[in-house]
Amino acid sequence: MKKWMIPGLVLTVALSMGNVAMTNAMTTAEKLQKEATEKAAYEAATETKMSLMADDTVLPASGSLMCENGSTLDFTFVNGVLTISGAGDKLSQEVVAGTTKKSCYYFNDNDSITSVVFTDDCKLTSLDDMFQYCKGLTSVTNIPDTVVEMNHAFSNTALTAIPELPPNLTSMQYAFSWCDGITSVDFATLPKTVVEFSGAFKATGITSANIVINNPEVTGTFTYSYMLSSCEKLQTVTFDATGLHDDARLWLQGICSECPELVSFELKNIPATNKEPGSTSSTGMFRKCENLQTVKNEGYFYFSLDETFEECKKLTTIETKGFSGLYSDDTLENTFKDCSALKGTYYIGFSSNAEYYDYNGDFTKIADKLAYSFAGCTADTTFYLGYEPLVNYFNQIKVAAGDTHSDANILYWKEGDTYVAPVVTPAPTVTPAPTDTVSEPKTTKKAISTLKLKKYKKGTKKITGKTIKKAKVVIKIGKKTYKVTADKKGNFKVSLKKKLKKKDKIKVTVSKSGYKAKTKTFKVK
Repeated sequence: MKKWMIPGLVLTVALSMGNVAMTNAMTTAEKLQKEATEKAAYEAATETKMSLMADDTVLPASGSLMCENGSTLDFTFVNGVLTISGAGDKLSQEVVAGTTKKSCYYFNDNDSITSVVFTDDCKLTSLDDMFQYCKGLTSVTNIPDTVVEMNHAFSNTALTAIPELPPNLTSMQYAFSWCDGITSVDFATLPKTVVEFSGAFKATGITSANIVINNPEVTGTFTYSYMLSSCEKLQTVTFDATGLHDDARLWLQGICSECPELVSFELKNIPATNKEPGSTSSTGMFRKCENLQTVKNEGYFYFSLDETFEECKKLTTIETKGFSGLYSDDTLENTFKDCSALKGTYYIGFSSNAEYYDYNGDFTKIADKLAYSFAGCTADTTFYLGYEPLVNYFNQIKVAAGDTHSDANILYWKEGDTYVAPVVTPAPTVTPAPTDTVSEPKTTKKAISTLKLKKYKKGTKKITGKTIKKAKVVIKIGKKTYKVTADKKGNFKVSLKKKLKKKDKIKVTVSKSGYKAKTKTFKVK
């Protein structure tokens, strides 16, 4: 594998290059499919609430449920304590009055459950979906060692600490998401066998995270997609990959997205021998982390380019020292959009089969993707791109799109094993002659023509609305504030932490550069 070493040069970021695809790398089609799957799972977990089996709202004092291995899961329920036993492995689907429903939803959305206790003879292998939305659940005891999956198991509960987890656990997607009472996690004590962490601690009260990978036996992918996303109090993240196998990958899509208080992220100790090197995707990794200031990468890891640093308005430096070939679908969509504090020189390379090469210098088909790549970046940033037609394209559209201007310097460099800094002759300093002061004409801002809510009924946890395209939308309900961006058609949606109540006031403010901000208040009926 090629290594790009730059003697005597402090490289603040090098974004992936290489002319030969690695034989063990995930294919473009596989990568796209996995990204789409992770995004769909994230959106589904954010918006979808599971319903109770057969609409049960009150648990009986005891009962049995059928499992996939033919055995039953038995339970008793006394004074808020749910005790579970039996040889059943995984709750099955059952047919109730001609309708198939999952038994695992039987305990969902039951505020009367305060404690769950598993007996020593319990043989469950999966806790998937079993206790989500149990808002009164504060303790879980004696999870069976046989459990290997607990996806969504305790999402939206009142847990304040992570219970002792089974030693052979492999998957915990969204297991503790929206448990805002959880303020700390000792990642070093989590089972080494877990490889699927997608959304596991999303929207919790965690303030810092020290993630550790210490399982050199895993040669596949460790997935951390959206694991810490929407953690409103998260400030620092350290990711130590000391125990990463040479053939293993890290999937970090959206891991810290929409964490408004995140200040620093450090990724360290990825082995230089790692063939991937260490990653297959970092799409949206720090999207909308508006207070993020520094990103450090001591080891060999590369940032894929889609939305990675979008709207990181206080980001000043990105540091890395290793990289490998980009996948052919990697683009520059919104990569550095609104990174107005970013300074320094940055190098972005593309493999010879990268998507841009297919356009032969004509980028009109993907102009929308490219338009905001460097929008908002100042003249303090210089980007060297390893594809000359792309450089020419950016320099032809100095105004990135609409009314968003980019002052970043876009230059060309020829990719190779060793980078040689170009010789630049500085322009002579010219002192302008004094001139009479001329008042600049005031720019008339347009009015926002559309602002309405489509759905905001009592009892729901979702608001949808419409305004002008790509507008920023701020929604306030009591002390809670939600921020989203409207899509290309002006549609927007927000998932709430609490159900809407009658007479709740929803204050919606819409803004966009070049437009007057518009505010409107809606009342829930």
